[in-house]
Amino acid sequence: MKHLVYIFTALALICGAKLHLPALQVVAWTGMVVKYSQDNNLAEALAMTFDGDHPCPLCKVIRKAQTGDQQEMKAPSLPDHSPWALTPSQPWIHTLCAWSMSAAGAGFHHLPAQRPPVPPPRTTA
Repeated sequence: MKHLVYIFTALALICGAKLHLPALQVVAWTGMVVKYSQDNNLAEALAMTFDGDHPCPLCKVIRKAQTGDQQEMKAPSLPDHSPWALTPSQPWIHTLCAWSMSAAGAGFHHLPAQRPPVPPPRTTA
């Protein structure tokens, strides 16, 4: 039972990292070479497999999955009105923001409120 959990965890990590797509691509290429070599010689079958002009249905699915991942990785566009934007109708938020940015609100209670006096310059004797 414990080994089954490890296997499923490893499979979930592999699929989450999209490492199954290269493995599927190898399977697709192998199937294409076998299929194309039935009607042609091996050199022509290899050329047809890797030229990109004769993709199999599995290759099309893999390409769609890879380009779909890049679409998901694009940054989302921001809305015109952010729900976190400060509006004048909420003056207490301005006070809250000012308080949180101040030394007292940031948890620096031990710091003095004013700068210490600058010592007089040293004289050389």
